[in-house]
Amino acid sequence: MWYQLVVGAGLIYITLFKRYSFSGIENLPPQGPIILAANHKSNLDPFYIAIALKRKVHFLAKDELFRNPMLGWFMGKLGTVQVKRGESDREAIAKALSILRQQEVLGIFVEGTRRKDITGVGNLKSGAAMLSHHSKTPIVPVGIIRRGRRVHVVFGKPILIENLVGQDEVLSRKAVYARINETLLSSLNALLAETPARWARLHPAP
Repeated sequence: MWYQLVVGAGLIYITLFKRYSFSGIENLPPQGPIILAANHKSNLDPFYIAIALKRKVHFLAKDELFRNPMLGWFMGKLGTVQVKRGESDREAIAKALSILRQQEVLGIFVEGTRRKDITGVGNLKSGAAMLSHHSKTPIVPVGIIRRGRRVHVVFGKPILIENLVGQDEVLSRKAVYARINETLLSSLNALLAETPARWARLHPAP
């Protein structure tokens, strides 16, 4: 109930104050576990993703946000997973894997923090790749593009680990994570480059 109320309130705010759109929703598997791997520019990014989906999304969030008792309680009610940054947080990993085992949706901002200082995608953390590798869960890249009040969310085609590592290949875990991240970074950059070009075609300069 809490999740639906908050997402509904977010939808009202975004409808009133933003020009919001999304595409690529057909790339989302209709059932089963999914890891949504998105770039991150704004505190509203979780809402931009959540209102496009009919399924609940459990987002990973930095532990600093939970230090405020009210905010921490509230985020817990929404199913948010608390993550300690700068270390291997086994408790957070266990909770994330449990969510995926329950066939649910996990949302990760793969740069690890908001990157308002760059136009593209920053260096990717290994969390999404690691969770995908351990759980054999597809990663759906999510590009969030902002141009003033205009916001567009585009969902890319799923990245399947079995398509990235051959049956006869013997790779270390770090090598597997690196290959997943290389593919994910390429997909995100393609999504972020594609959407402004589509806007330009729809709204050509005079």
